[in-house]
Amino acid sequence: MGGVSGRPGARRSEGGPPAGKAAPPAVTGGLYGSELGGNLVRSAAAELIGTYLLVLVGTGVAVAATLAKGSYDGLAVAPAFGLVLAALATGLGHISGCHLNPAVTLSLASVKKFPLA
Repeated sequence: MGGVSGRPGARRSEGGPPAGKAAPPAVTGGLYGSELGGNLVRSAAAELIGTYLLVLVGTGVAVAATLAKGSYDGLAVAPAFGLVLAALATGLGHISGCHLNPAVTLSLASVKKFPLA
């Protein structure tokens, strides 16, 4: 049987693409549910802001640990980077996948978990 009315060739109204046109493929599969084919400007802005905050906070704690003798020690730097990275992954992960380090992107691409093209 064909369509809704039972006639061959009758078209159903499902709200999909017009007859003869294929729907564009949805590009999914990013980290944290991000859309790899989504808005590139939005993703790039999220990565820029995330990288800025990671470097700002991490190096700020490293400088504070060096200058303020006794208040901080060298062990404060690692938790600072880790906490900022966790916060950024939570806050920006759904937008861009939160690849703040190019090594992450390259390592995922090398095991075919992230498309380069």
